[in-house]
Amino acid sequence: GIPDCEMWKPDAAKPDQLGPVAVERKRDGTRRFCRKENKFKPDRSHYSYEEGRNILKMDHYCHWMAGTVGHRNYKFFFLSILYVT
Repeated sequence: GIPDCEMWKPDAAKPDQLGPVAVERKRDGTRRFCRKENKFKPDRSHYSYEEGRNILKMDHYCHWMAGTVGHRNYKFFFLSILYVT
């Protein structure tokens, strides 16, 4: 999920302090914000209802792995598919 440091929490005094960490913006130029976690979202992260948190580089929810395939477990998912075929 999103780290619990001050950099990702909303702050009205410093609305644009993420710098090179988060490059993606919405169409109106503001940073992406997760209303469920009340934090700014890193690039390529999406909220997973199954996990209850944001997943970095979320690909999909895999029923065989019983979890969301993302940045931390994509290698495991890819190798398991490769070994099965």
